[in-house]
Amino acid sequence: DVYIENNLTLTIKGANDDIELTGEPNKVIFNILDGDLDDCYIEITVNNLNFNGNDASSAINADGVELLKIVDSKLENFADSSINHEGVSGSEALVIENTEFLNNTTTGYSGGVIYVSDVSVSISGSYFCGNSSSTNGGALGIKDASEINITNTTFENNQAASNGGAI
Repeated sequence: DVYIENNLTLTIKGANDDIELTGEPNKVIFNILDGDLDDCYIEITVNNLNFNGNDASSAINADGVELLKIVDSKLENFADSSINHEGVSGSEALVIENTEFLNNTTTGYSGGVIYVSDVSVSISGSYFCGNSSSTNGGALGIKDASEINITNTTFENNQAASNGGAI
């Protein structure tokens, strides 16, 4: 877990496609918490990394992070949504660009790949394939988003037991 108590801009960048972060079952690779500070601004950018969940819970849990940006990356084989991002102030945002999400699942939550609550969402040039949820949103579970923009993105073979095979 990373507890943040001051303003922070963090960029995690891989050098090439050969870098892969592999999770452990029932664990989160990056668990980022804002430390309950209302005046704290946190911006996280993940660029050019491959995450292989190996049935880990999630790649990134980012509650209260103002901007979570994932670019040119791949997230696959996570057992409880690969990204969880819950807003606190209502001004938080999730930006995804040119990223692949493959074979991620969740049970008991919406969003086989991504679950967001009170967060604006922008996704472009990305690919969601083979993801599933035991409830709603085989790929995306979105609750109370202020804005959703999805462009040039493909959803293929995603499934949900209840509503929204993709979203």
